[in-house]
This record gives sequence, C-alpha cells and structure tokens, in this order.
Amino acid sequence: MTALLLSGALWHNGVVLQNVTRSWQIVVLGIAIVAPTLYCQSQETGGAKRTTTELKLTPAEERDSYEIYSLLLKAESPARENWIISQETTTFPGESSKLCLDPTEDQKPRYTPVIDDYLKRNQKQLTLVRKFDLHSYVLLGRDTGSKRPHFDDPTLFYLSAVGFNSDHTRALVYVGYVCGSLCGSGLYHFMVKKNGQWQQDFDYHGAFCHWQS
Repeated sequence: MTALLLSGALWHNGVVLQNVTRSWQIVVLGIAIVAPTLYCQSQETGGAKRTTTELKLTPAEERDSYEIYSLLLKAESPARENWIISQETTTFPGESSKLCLDPTEDQKPRYTPVIDDYLKRNQKQLTLVRKFDLHSYVLLGRDTGSKRPHFDDPTLFYLSAVGFNSDHTRALVYVGYVCGSLCGSGLYHFMVKKNGQWQQDFDYHGAFCHWQS
C-alpha cells in the first residue's frame, strides 16, 4: 500500500487531484491511498519529466550540494555501510510545485527564491560524481542496471539537484529511495547554513509532500 502524506494548507482541502501524466491519482484527506506500486515505478523511471540537458554546477554549488547529499543520506540511514545511489538526478514523482511546495504567505519571501531555483535546476539532468562523504557507495547509471551490486540491502537512493537562494544560505533538495515494488519513500528537505555548516531547516510551515510505500 502506498500513501502520500500532505502537510500545510492542503491537509484539509478534501479535493481530488490527478497528475497530468496519469501515473497516479490521490484524494487529499491528510493521508491519501494510491495504487500500490506506481510511486516506486515512477521513481525508478526518473520522477517528474525534464529535459535531457545537462546541469552544470559551479565549484561552490558542487561543494554545497555534495555536503547536503551526504548529510541527508547519513541521517536517513545512520547504520548503513554500503550505499547504492542513482547517478542521474530525479525528483518527486509527478512533481507539482503548487501541490508540494507552497509556503505560507509570511514565509514566501524566505522560501520562494529557493523553491524557484530548485524547480529551474531540476528541469535539467545532473549526473552525480564520486564526491560524496560516505564510507562505501556505488553510483548506478541507467545503462548499468544489470550490474547492480549484490549488497545485503539493495535499497536504491534517488537525489534531485539542489536549489539555492541567492546567497547560498538556504537550499532545497528531494531525497527518495526504493527498496522493492512495495517499499520506498521520498520527501523534500529544506536546508539552512548556520556557522558555515548545512543543517535541516525545520522552520518551514507551508505545504509539502511525502510519499511512502
């Protein structure tokens, strides 16, 4: 069973929404039940639609992105020793900024710039490279699926490109994983840089989405 969890103003709307790609349908009731395998399948085929243009990062953007990736992956699974990470970036399945990234009016000046940059960057494809601060990991390209390593835990992690505000003190990224046809999860993470270190930003109070199977 797959659930899509919605927070913020959308929590109480009680309306029916249908993704334009027809890949999933939800009823917004706080916790919405959808077709069992569609989110996992959508994640494995690349999340939301994008162009195939390659995203280029500056050295500073690259450094911040991999610091954020490594921090969140470690937080997601602290005891994990081996990681399998999709080499191509992806986003929330059926991503809709109106549904999943809608800050409250008082927080729009703070969060809208980073959301806009996230959406713009993720119209392009970023190929991840070996700059993660992780003990042991494999980057899995789409053309190397048959060469997937035989770890005890076959969980495959998916990351989006990171969006930033203009002074690179706030960021937004999607992190998801699939551990089987009925096993997976994914959500957005807002980040803030304090004293030169990135950390999760829990001050965001707008709408956001979290899928889980």
